[in-house]
Amino acid sequence: MSKLLCETLKSLTHKPQRSSKKNYLDDFFIDHIFPSVARIYPLKNRALILIDKDDKILSIVSHDSDFEEFDLTNRVFSFSESNSKMHKLMIRYDKSTLYLLKNIQTALHSNGYSLLLISENDVPEAFSDLSRIYESMENIAVEDEKRHKSHKQLLDYLDAVDDGISACDKDGNVTYINSSACQLIGADKNKVIGQNLNNPPFKDTILVQIIKSQKPQMDFEYDLYYSGKRSHLMNSAYPVFDDKGEIIGAIDIFRRIKRSYQIASNMAGHRATYEFKDFIGSGPNLQNKINLAKEFSNINKNTLLEGESGTGKDLFSQAMHNFSDRRSGPFVAINCANYPIDLFDSELFGYEEGAFTGAQKGGKSGKFELAEG
Repeated sequence: MSKLLCETLKSLTHKPQRSSKKNYLDDFFIDHIFPSVARIYPLKNRALILIDKDDKILSIVSHDSDFEEFDLTNRVFSFSESNSKMHKLMIRYDKSTLYLLKNIQTALHSNGYSLLLISENDVPEAFSDLSRIYESMENIAVEDEKRHKSHKQLLDYLDAVDDGISACDKDGNVTYINSSACQLIGADKNKVIGQNLNNPPFKDTILVQIIKSQKPQMDFEYDLYYSGKRSHLMNSAYPVFDDKGEIIGAIDIFRRIKRSYQIASNMAGHRATYEFKDFIGSGPNLQNKINLAKEFSNINKNTLLEGESGTGKDLFSQAMHNFSDRRSGPFVAINCANYPIDLFDSELFGYEEGAFTGAQKGGKSGKFELAEG
């Protein structure tokens, strides 16, 4: 764009007293549509300008580079009151001609935008060109808005999942984390997104390991450290590749380890199925035992049940569990006779990786930890 046109625009505009915020579609028009327009519309000694409802310049495109020396973006046009009400407006100023298609109603904006073509020469087809340009912009914007809403809807679905979900790019920058993940690790979503997992407050994150190995890891116990807080999780993490097979990031899905223990206990039959109402019998001896068991059910103490084999100790323990405040927690029943004496401690209390020869990689949780809650 020639310096003449730049001087004309500067004369017809002023700097605003305060800046207004741009919306999502402003950014889309500026970053995507206008560069496309510049490639297909002849703009030698011309400039095409996008203006918002407040007459502020949002973007300028031209095939000339002189305008880069002038700071024209965000300046506001000083239209007269009569000109502001007109839909089509041609202005001759000095040696420049301005064609303004103003306040175009759109499907996405009630006030719409304005398009301005400024040229050193007359352009008879200016208004028809501006109408076609804006129609194309509107069609692209409508389609992009549909994609934007679909994308937001997908994020809303992921936020509804009770499991934590997080993702990062190949450099370890967090690109997504759902609300459940933030609750699990005690983080603020707005602060986490954009942070790099290689730096504090993160420490030894699995996603960084997955990017390095480019191999998935599934259903493993994992300690996540964030801002000095340790979260004990059950995790599955996966690398993400593009169409060319190049890694572009990683994603993981996780939940608190206690919840996984409860699910595993339920699937393995570690749950109390019997209640006191299931007992058959109305004799005073049985009723006395049931009443005594109910009293102990509400006491937060260890309880020892004694009796001959086959007298119902296991049934009583299940009924007491279901009568207590811990009824929604796991119930783990073990037969001590099944465990060798040298492994009994590790089965009850668990062990860390490498605690002894043949220890399971990653360690193993003990029965007491499985029953917690």
